[in-house]
Amino acid sequence: MKGIFLSLLACSLFTTGCGNNISTDTHNAHVATLPKGISKFDSAHGAYEAGNFHSMLELISTEEDTYGINKHFVPAIGRDKIEYSQGKWKHQKLCPKQTNIKPNAIEKVVLEALDSRLIIINEAHDSPQHREFILQLLPHLADQGFNVYAAETFSLGDMNIEQWNEAISLQGAMGAKGFYSKEPTFSRLISKAHELNFQLIPYEYLSPKGSVENNLSVGERIRIREEGQAKNLWDRALKDNRNKVVLHVGYAHVKEEVDEFGNFWLASVLKNSYGINPLTISQINCTTDSQDKGWMYSSTSNKDGVDINVHSMEEVLRNKRPVWLDLFSYRRISTNEFVKDNFESVIIEATSLKDNRIADRIFFKNGEKIELILQPGSYKFISTYSNGEVGKFPTRTIK
Repeated sequence: MKGIFLSLLACSLFTTGCGNNISTDTHNAHVATLPKGISKFDSAHGAYEAGNFHSMLELISTEEDTYGINKHFVPAIGRDKIEYSQGKWKHQKLCPKQTNIKPNAIEKVVLEALDSRLIIINEAHDSPQHREFILQLLPHLADQGFNVYAAETFSLGDMNIEQWNEAISLQGAMGAKGFYSKEPTFSRLISKAHELNFQLIPYEYLSPKGSVENNLSVGERIRIREEGQAKNLWDRALKDNRNKVVLHVGYAHVKEEVDEFGNFWLASVLKNSYGINPLTISQINCTTDSQDKGWMYSSTSNKDGVDINVHSMEEVLRNKRPVWLDLFSYRRISTNEFVKDNFESVIIEATSLKDNRIADRIFFKNGEKIELILQPGSYKFISTYSNGEVGKFPTRTIK
């Protein structure tokens, strides 16, 4: 619980908040010339937001930082956090052997969702597998009439909700801007949601300009944020009884009960203030030790504050990419043809021609054996080297 609280605390303490847009004009500076008064973390945050991933990598540390935020950046470059940090960062704990874990988590959630119009499911912000679970779940929920996908990552920025909806109408999934969605699995999830005709809804609370909220206690700032998020969700989706909503949150926002620190999170506010009893699903309890049985689930206790615990598969790697990806229709593609002979490090991006969203992105150094992970489809490829050189390649169709 301590780790969960610290991660949420970080979202509340930093002025931008997790998932909010930040000013890249200030932060998009080269690592060697950090702006005066801007912390190393802020500059890494800005480099990430601007897509300057080589600069981001120079700025982040693999040492365990106070709020566990540095490791949130690493999935965006396709690397496993424990492998990338050489064991300094950790995965979720394995479930105890005596835990009553059952197979077929997706089937369980789909069954429980029959009587719900609001499903709240969380993620750890450094776990692409949590996002893959939601991606695989969405088609089943669409069949049950769920039609709204609201995600913490989405942010209006300087837009209003009408302008956001217009951007989606004009640009499709590319119009749905967000912070964590720069990570390729999250990008694919948003593409799938749009393909299934889910309405993409931002609900993050943005502090008014000139607000004095930063001077308040952490508990007060959490309360203001949760209540603001709940109001946005009500106004934009839940007050229309025809809508059935999938709400994708981070960490403790899924809790229906007050936590040990006295905080009421988003699910609790929606339940107690708006009279909506959500189906709540947590993915951050523990992982199974299997890599080939799919996601599993277990019953919960009062202390969990949720209805269902979903358990991810253990993170085992093959050629530095997760084995669990092989359970789905992904293809492993050699990176050899997308790099020159001599280089220090490179980032390869594969962009889907279907909707122009990033389908995969991978960082590696010369000599590392690593693969791209792509579904069947047509893609364009760009390689960006640490010295700034860029290589572009012909469109390729993966069968």
